[in-house]
Amino acid sequence: MNWFLKRLREPSTMIGLGVAVGGIGQVAKIEEAPAIAETLVQSAPAFAGGDYVTGIGLLLGGVFGAFMKEKGDR
Repeated sequence: MNWFLKRLREPSTMIGLGVAVGGIGQVAKIEEAPAIAETLVQSAPAFAGGDYVTGIGLLLGGVFGAFMKEKGDR
């Protein structure tokens, strides 16, 4: 667990995950992948600073926002 938390503190880990998600989304043609990748990149500073609450909040908000339906057009 300690190893995992240390890796999360490195901004390159979150940026790397964002790039990986973007690449998987491109190959698999997943429309939400760019939004999720951007969320990972934006959460990197919070994780790097040890602010896991903000980092996890950003991640969850971004993922839910990417997959939730719009209310206007059903």
